[in-house]
Amino acid sequence: YVEGRTAGMTLPTIISVGIRNVSGQIDATQEKYSSGLRIIDRREDLVCYVIEHGRPIWAPAANDREEIAFLLAEHAHEPYFDGSHRVRPGDVVLDIGGNIGLFTRAALDHGAAHVVIMEPAPENIAALRLTFRDELAEGRVRLVEYGAWHESAKLTFFIDDRGSGQPVRAHEE
Repeated sequence: YVEGRTAGMTLPTIISVGIRNVSGQIDATQEKYSSGLRIIDRREDLVCYVIEHGRPIWAPAANDREEIAFLLAEHAHEPYFDGSHRVRPGDVVLDIGGNIGLFTRAALDHGAAHVVIMEPAPENIAALRLTFRDELAEGRVRLVEYGAWHESAKLTFFIDDRGSGQPVRAHEE
């Protein structure tokens, strides 16, 4: 158990406010990222890109350059770190649906003491383990290999094979 605080907004509210604030800016930034993305390593079904400050980010090979560029563009405008709803030094952050870890990286950059990532997709889990190898070893990042749901249940996940940024659907068994 880790004591923490909440921002006082529901998750859908935080997401809709953040996306609404930057949606017009993402397209132009996406083009910039797409032209500058470099692959620096490959392992099995994963590729490693260089992102800002020369840091690596691993992603499933099924993700195309445009998808990675879109995710980077979305996070470049930091829609989740505005105003009173932002990560402060020492915070414990939950990254529900961690995808390839861009939100986790931003939370750590903003001073989060710990980030708990929940991610059900095996290819994203493999990417997260490589991207946050040091942070996992240090205990700053914890990876929970489950999805989040409104109750305890056994679910079947249907993961779109076009890449990790596609919707994941769950159905009760």
